[in-house]
Amino acid sequence: MTTIQNASRKRIGGQPASQSNFNAKLVFVLLLVGLYLLHSSYVPPSAGFSKLDAEVAKPPPSSSSRLRSVPSTITVSEPGRTTNAKDICLNRSFQRLCSAYEEDATMEKCLQSPRSFFSDRYKGYTPSATELEARKLMTSVSALSIGAGPKKSGLCNHATIDSKTLCTDRPQLDLFFFESWLSLTHSSSRGIRVVFAEHVLEHFDPIQVERVAAAAFAMMRPGGTFRVAVPDGYKPSPNYQQYIRAGGTSSGHGQKHMVAWTVDNLCPIFASVGFDIKPRENYNFKGEFFSAKDAYKDDETIGKIKRSMLHDKRNVANYNGTVGNSMGTLRYDDLQKAEHPYTSLWFDAVKPSTCTSHMSGLGLASKEARK
Repeated sequence: MTTIQNASRKRIGGQPASQSNFNAKLVFVLLLVGLYLLHSSYVPPSAGFSKLDAEVAKPPPSSSSRLRSVPSTITVSEPGRTTNAKDICLNRSFQRLCSAYEEDATMEKCLQSPRSFFSDRYKGYTPSATELEARKLMTSVSALSIGAGPKKSGLCNHATIDSKTLCTDRPQLDLFFFESWLSLTHSSSRGIRVVFAEHVLEHFDPIQVERVAAAAFAMMRPGGTFRVAVPDGYKPSPNYQQYIRAGGTSSGHGQKHMVAWTVDNLCPIFASVGFDIKPRENYNFKGEFFSAKDAYKDDETIGKIKRSMLHDKRNVANYNGTVGNSMGTLRYDDLQKAEHPYTSLWFDAVKPSTCTSHMSGLGLASKEARK
């Protein structure tokens, strides 16, 4: 009898066989329950989003940090108002412009119907005498040069095709106040053809640059070009990097360099509001120089970048000069083989021709509405 009982109580791993079988079954059941819970809580990434929503909500490859969160999509219609369906291509631009308003209620109203919101804001805007004078000049030009400096405002020759360029500084155009953009193009029904900015945006922080890009995109005609040039944060020369560093060279208004921009952190900001990017000249993160074959073919129509490989006088053979400012002196005794003394990161940000909507000419629109 004892022998039979001992056999029936054979141990596995120090435990009775019945106990081991129970533990195995318990582990199996718990595993099944866990798999079920994991499956039931899984939501596909595309669930609840349309194809358009997914495209609008997709973040840029290297987006800048933001001070406040913005809804990933916006509504382009509002009860009781008619909104042009073509404005959909301006959605990402409108998001950035609306986020400039600190009060949540104001921002939400802006996001619900941007065109109506900005039209109402513009009706209550009183431009300065300097802005009004710039507006008169804008009626005869289609190209705009921003940050030209206090002594260079007015008509200039930065980009010519059918007229001159309007060079502006802060009194003529407040780059961070969208109502000022609307005022400038009060009677310009076709939209801006060219925006030109050479060594301006390095004096702004990423959020400021994003707002300038968004405002320009909203005001430009289909196929319009924003030509941008800044000091190149990837240029190998240590002396050059010391010269252009954040906290370095001051602008005409005393605002020093804020960022050493590169092709990898500036271009994505413009792409994030809707622009197509066409690189012209820049160094990459490996210190390799790139210059597009057609980089200079549009100099006369879009604008000539003076601080470029071809146009900067410091790039001539055997140049041994120096450049100085309040932050120090730029020397050229540390250049690598084939490195040019002075070049810039510059590119064209092009508004797609399929985006036929813009916000220019609200003055004309309001006149037409009163007839």
